[in-house]
Amino acid sequence: MIVYCGLRHFYVLNFLRLHAAEAQGDAYYILTHQGQVWDFSPELKDYHFNPQKSGRAVLQLDKPVLTIPISLPDFLPLAQKWHRFSRQYTEELEIEHPHSRYLRFKQPAILQQFLLDLSAKLKEDQGGGIWGAGESKLVAKLAAHNLKGPERIVPSEQTGRFLNSIPLHRPPLEEATALEKLGFKTLGELGAIPM
Repeated sequence: MIVYCGLRHFYVLNFLRLHAAEAQGDAYYILTHQGQVWDFSPELKDYHFNPQKSGRAVLQLDKPVLTIPISLPDFLPLAQKWHRFSRQYTEELEIEHPHSRYLRFKQPAILQQFLLDLSAKLKEDQGGGIWGAGESKLVAKLAAHNLKGPERIVPSEQTGRFLNSIPLHRPPLEEATALEKLGFKTLGELGAIPM
C-alpha cells in the first residue's frame, strides 16, 4: 500500500518564520514557483481565493497582497522533521516536493499505526495536512485530495470504482478538454483503454 502525505500551507508558514523580521504582518502572501501559485496565506480562503482562477477575479481585501517567488530547494531542510517522522515507519520514502511525499508499507499494522500517529502529528502542526492510500501513487494522491475519513484508504479491489468517481478534469491534465470531447468523463474510463 502506498500513502501520499501533504502538508497544507507548508511554504507560506515557513516563509513567514524564516522572514519574520522583514515580513509584513499586515499583508497576505501568495508564493509562486516557476510562475505558478504554489502556496498562499490561509486567510485568503475566507475571501474565496482560488489559485486556479486568481487572475480572473478582483478581490476586495483588508490588507495588501504580496506575491513572492520562492525556490523549493530552500524549503527542503524545513521538511526534514517530517521525513524523519516518516522513516520511523518505513524506509521506502519518496519525496515529491518539500511539502509532500509517498511512503510504501508492506505490513498493514505498521500502516495503521503510521496513519494514527500522522493524524495526531498533523493536528499539532499549525498548517495541518492531508493523506490518502492506495495501490499506486496516483490513487493515493487522488484519495488524499478527494476523500475524507477512513475512505481515504482505497483497497485494490475498489480502485476501479474510485477512479470512475474522479472527473477527468480533477487532476491538472492539459489534455482533459480534448479527452472530454472524445467522450471521456472520468479517470477510470481513461484507464480502461487497452494499451
